[in-house]
Amino acid sequence: MKRWLKRIGIAIVALILAVTLASVAYNLVSSQPTEPATALYPGPFIRLDGSLHAYRRWGTRGTPVVMVGGCGAFIAGIIGCLVGLAMSLVDGVILQAAAWLTRPYLQGAPAAA
Repeated sequence: MKRWLKRIGIAIVALILAVTLASVAYNLVSSQPTEPATALYPGPFIRLDGSLHAYRRWGTRGTPVVMVGGCGAFIAGIIGCLVGLAMSLVDGVILQAAAWLTRPYLQGAPAAA
């Protein structure tokens, strides 16, 4: 048993080390100077807290929707989907349990023909 735990521990440390080395190598290879946002997109731009953000205007009326790009917006969307999926699974399990518990033969009544 101790031998397997030792092997698993070594494998985990090796995996963490390999991922770290791959990350360092990627950062060294991709550390090129970045172009300013104005060179990539013609605009319009707005300056917020000292940083420049591009935006697009669609439509002429209605409530404005502000979408901020980046990893945080992506993760928030994924978390929202996962929460919705989890809630639908929980609802499904509760409905299945309720249907099973309300079967007539479980309550001692004769089954309907």
